[in-house]
Amino acid sequence: MYDILDWYWLADDGRLYSSKRQIITNVDDAGYISWQTDFPYQGHWRQTWPREDDGDQTTATLQQVVEVYGLVVSES
Repeated sequence: MYDILDWYWLADDGRLYSSKRQIITNVDDAGYISWQTDFPYQGHWRQTWPREDDGDQTTATLQQVVEVYGLVVSES
């Protein structure tokens, strides 16, 4: 079950975006750890952070993906 309003995107450098909290965090985040083990997400994996044409995983690129759902990407 995929819910864009409660999902995570992981960048190669370890940045992790939570659409539920609309913040960038990391894989040690308690909310993320709980999300991976709680039903209905149990066993589901986060999405890969989107890339620019040159391969960079920027905040702006992720913002383009989530803004159509009324979400923002905040650095903290």
